[in-house]
Amino acid sequence: MIKKITLSTILLASLGINANAQTYSQADMDNVLNRLNKLEKSTSESIDELYDRADENEFQATMNRIKWGVEFETTVNSINGKTGSYTASNIPGTKYSFSNQWMTKLRLSMNSKINEKTKFTGRLSMYKNWSDSTVNNIADPADGRKPNGDSSLFVERAYVDYSPISNLTFTLGRQPSSDGPGMTLIENTKRKSTYPAILFDGAADGIVTTLKLSKSSSMNPIIRMAYGKGYQSNTNYSAYKANQNSIKDLDVFGAFYEM
Repeated sequence: MIKKITLSTILLASLGINANAQTYSQADMDNVLNRLNKLEKSTSESIDELYDRADENEFQATMNRIKWGVEFETTVNSINGKTGSYTASNIPGTKYSFSNQWMTKLRLSMNSKINEKTKFTGRLSMYKNWSDSTVNNIADPADGRKPNGDSSLFVERAYVDYSPISNLTFTLGRQPSSDGPGMTLIENTKRKSTYPAILFDGAADGIVTTLKLSKSSSMNPIIRMAYGKGYQSNTNYSAYKANQNSIKDLDVFGAFYEM
């Protein structure tokens, strides 16, 4: 912290010490005080400017620790076909057509290295049909991953990775459980999920422990132990369930091995 000491105090003290050596007139004293006041005001403004610069640099340093990314996609589709042998509302073989359908997908990704052992990753998403404003009130892990009529941002990922040692990682929060292997070939990207998309492709909350069995093997054998919630009773939320108190919580446990 910069300590601001007024120049007038210092110089007036100096004048007081030298008072026996030389006598100053009132005009001299007034002139000195005026000059000191101007100098003190200028010094104060310079220090305030330094404080502002320091605050701005500290803010920028904090923001620089968070890396942001944006994905934006607009598509138009025309679908024609006919119903198969199983259909809820149409006679098998009924023709259908959906032409000139427009959709917009938006993703905002973020990550931050908190320290050498901890990092945060998050992703917000929005995916909707143009002009569609129907809100889906049923809880769905695929929210934000398919057009659902709501243009609000959905928290698709929000988790912290903690690695106490190099081959062990604990992942806590909304897991990277969407856009898994398979989707990487379609989108021509690196792997973005823990699980294959054909197994699960949506939002999941839980805790995952990842253990790397070998650092030297080219096969990279890995064991994962997972715990999450498929459903958790909430007295403030009933959705479409007629009697939620009779529905028990759903706990999910998983064990995975991959190379």
